[in-house]
Amino acid sequence: MANPEQGQTPDTFTQSLDAARNLQVTNDHQGSIAAYKALMAQYGERSEALNGIVVSLRVTGQHTEAFADVNKAKIFSQQNYLTALANGIDVLRTGHRAKDGFPGQNFNKALEYMREAEDLMSHMPDASIATVHAFTNFGLLHNDMGNLDLALAAYSNAEIEARELVGKVPANPEYQNRLARALHTEGVTQEKLGMIDEAEISQDEALPIFTEQGDIRNICNVLISKGDIASKRADPELSRSHWEKGLRVAQENGEQTMIGIFTEKLAQLQPPPTES
Repeated sequence: MANPEQGQTPDTFTQSLDAARNLQVTNDHQGSIAAYKALMAQYGERSEALNGIVVSLRVTGQHTEAFADVNKAKIFSQQNYLTALANGIDVLRTGHRAKDGFPGQNFNKALEYMREAEDLMSHMPDASIATVHAFTNFGLLHNDMGNLDLALAAYSNAEIEARELVGKVPANPEYQNRLARALHTEGVTQEKLGMIDEAEISQDEALPIFTEQGDIRNICNVLISKGDIASKRADPELSRSHWEKGLRVAQENGEQTMIGIFTEKLAQLQPPPTES
């Protein structure tokens, strides 16, 4: 929470939350309930507001609604903790890239975080952004450790969770993006395992989602993968087509890293045949 005494102005959510709490202090619990509900109508259900409204609901005898909000707050807390564990896995997995004295890559510690996350998820029956994120990071960890079969299983679980979310709210762009990212990473691993047809299906489903959302970096990632798949099929001209398209997209959008990748990929191909 921002501290005005330090010259910071509380944001409007914090101000509204404080106002609802102040009504509780003066025993205006009906007013507090109304304030919390207005707050959640504007900002969505958040654990701070849910935990706050429970107090006034209980005091006014509305125990059924209070207990329902207790369970909602528990779920939010679980999701936040799961996200923290998943992020910890990624930090530990990529520790060798640190530039600030971080001790380096630590797979053993990352596995400890993963086991804790798996235990937590066993008590979380519903799909959420947090579970998709966790399964994705499990897959990245397994991939970096060379366990491609385990990575594929994790990415497949991420896809399943993301599909469940999209099924509930098809128009949600974040759910769509998470599904596309799960499909892309799954497809990359399928290609590495020689599952070429499956890899192509995964990338073909991911590409239009990224395209519709204008996710340039991931459009390029999919086109890299589609070119790699074509190479596995011994079709260099199809690889060239995908990579040239990707290079154009990267150049049009100033994606310097992707420009370098596509340029290197194309340089590895034989020159296109010339007409005699």
